[in-house]
Amino acid sequence: GIRITFLPLFDDALNRLSSFLNFSDEHILVYSCYAIANLTIGGEARIDAVLNRNVGPRMVELMMHRNLNIQFSAVKTVGVILSGPSQDAQELIQAGVITQLKTLIGSNEPKIRRESCFAISNLVATENTDVIQSMLFADTYTLAQLVQLANEDETSVCLEVAHIFAVTMLYGKSSQCLNLIQAGSLQAVIKVLKDHNPPEHLIVLTLSSWLHLLSVAT
Repeated sequence: GIRITFLPLFDDALNRLSSFLNFSDEHILVYSCYAIANLTIGGEARIDAVLNRNVGPRMVELMMHRNLNIQFSAVKTVGVILSGPSQDAQELIQAGVITQLKTLIGSNEPKIRRESCFAISNLVATENTDVIQSMLFADTYTLAQLVQLANEDETSVCLEVAHIFAVTMLYGKSSQCLNLIQAGSLQAVIKVLKDHNPPEHLIVLTLSSWLHLLSVAT
């Protein structure tokens, strides 16, 4: 049989899409971000291929674009990139992604808040306690805002925040977990589980994080 390889097509598509990110047209930027996000799905090698084309810093820049459609597509793509290994997150961190995410969780657009929280949960899941500290505990307002979102926002946002808290309890230092509890995260997560019909994987993750918390406490 004939064996077809799609690697040249993949590389060519990434090269073209990364160049499209320098355009100013809204539609080109939005669809380029979505296409890059889709190409990134599939593992570490694909994420590396995207980052090797210097896409990361431009995505972080686009996260604060005045156009909300561009903002949304950029933060969605960043969330996918952050699903990779911790070393891949460093490029985005150096480009300022933490500062941008702290801003975007206060967006007036629920879908932007949701994708920002998804990106934060992936960032926290890198298991780097220094990153967790910078993302959640380096100021007095980020954690408080996330607790407020879990208590008051629409379902899709609440579920993402609950995921952030569960992952932090699994991978954070004991002092970080204590700060999380003192901020009211446990009560907020219980409310999310009770009011928002969470998926099974979130329930399992939350229970695992609580068991881990109890083992650390004892």
